[in-house]
Amino acid sequence: MKKYYFLLAIALFPVFGVEVVDKTGLTDMPLLSANKIVRLLWFFSTTVVFIALIKLGSRAVFTKSHRQWLLVSFLLILSVGLNTPQSVVAWYRVAEIIVPLAVIVFVVNKSVEYNVPVEILLHKAVYFIAATSLIVVFLYLILDQDMVWVKETQGRTRLGGYVYSPNMLGAFMSFGFVSALSLSKTERNNTIKSVFYIMSAIAFVSALIFTGSRTSLALLFLLILIHTHIYMKKRFLLFEKTILFLAAIIVGFCALIYLMLNIMELIEVVGKGEDPIREIFTLNNRTVVFSTALHALIENPLTGVGYVVGVEDYYAENFPQRFWLPPHTHNGVLEILMALGGVFGLILLLYILKNLLLHFGRIVLLKNGGGAVSTYYVVVFALSMTTVPFGNVYGPLCGIFWMTFVLTNKV
Repeated sequence: MKKYYFLLAIALFPVFGVEVVDKTGLTDMPLLSANKIVRLLWFFSTTVVFIALIKLGSRAVFTKSHRQWLLVSFLLILSVGLNTPQSVVAWYRVAEIIVPLAVIVFVVNKSVEYNVPVEILLHKAVYFIAATSLIVVFLYLILDQDMVWVKETQGRTRLGGYVYSPNMLGAFMSFGFVSALSLSKTERNNTIKSVFYIMSAIAFVSALIFTGSRTSLALLFLLILIHTHIYMKKRFLLFEKTILFLAAIIVGFCALIYLMLNIMELIEVVGKGEDPIREIFTLNNRTVVFSTALHALIENPLTGVGYVVGVEDYYAENFPQRFWLPPHTHNGVLEILMALGGVFGLILLLYILKNLLLHFGRIVLLKNGGGAVSTYYVVVFALSMTTVPFGNVYGPLCGIFWMTFVLTNKV
């Protein structure tokens, strides 16, 4: 399995920025900027290694996972073909997601053949993303701190900067924290490895705090909550659960009283910026982004505006605010509907929502799994309410989501 792990690692590699960019999105990047060249090198490496392994005879039997991949590929190709067929970048974006998804399907099927536990595969993949991104950030802290410590327009200095989006880095750290602790349990018989994973978890949560990502902190809380639920349901007796439940009520009641007495302090912490109350109620100015996406869907109900490039072009022409330009909808569901339209987008969304209900049921009832695969699928979908882990440019979060998507029927 080592060669397949290597292939998966390349496909999930968290590509990083190597140059200063305009975070407002108002300045166009050159056709062949350094960031784009790095990304092209990643895509080329993934494609070459994938083709090499297939040519070595590592073929897989056609499965349901391959049909899922064909459906996603067909819908994305159709979206670009109907909306932005003249755009070379749009076709590249399609290829950029189709190849890594093919790799994920390929490696997952191989792991089943080799009887590798799917949750171990998922945890190792997530840990690799978190650890690699943290190593990259650490190296930049040594070589060029100005690339990773950047002061934003709201006045906040956040870890990530131009190397990784602070919210993206925070999400990597949240998932990495849970996977590191899970892997430490699997290595109980190896003290050195177990301690190493625990130390990694501490490093991940420390980095998460410095990103200043409120979304990622909420994400970590949700991950811990679900894992606690699963652990309690598997390990604790009714009496112990009752005691813990009562303790949670008492702590929650005390926390509520504290928040009521210090509501303005809480607003300033959560909202931040010059007008924290407005920032909270507009979801950090995302509501105007959502409304523009809905207008696009109303104007193009059948086929949408086109995958990635079509979305970017629509915002460039129709976004009402002029002090910044969003690159996407900041919502995975809206992104799919805006890009693919009400017909083709709904086909993909129904597939995603069907799996969501299945995974959610597994978590609640703990039947047929209900572990890391279901947890990560549900949490990444929750993350899609304020960002785009799926439906836009491929990245590690997209890889995690589609990996859990493919693993739905393999747990």
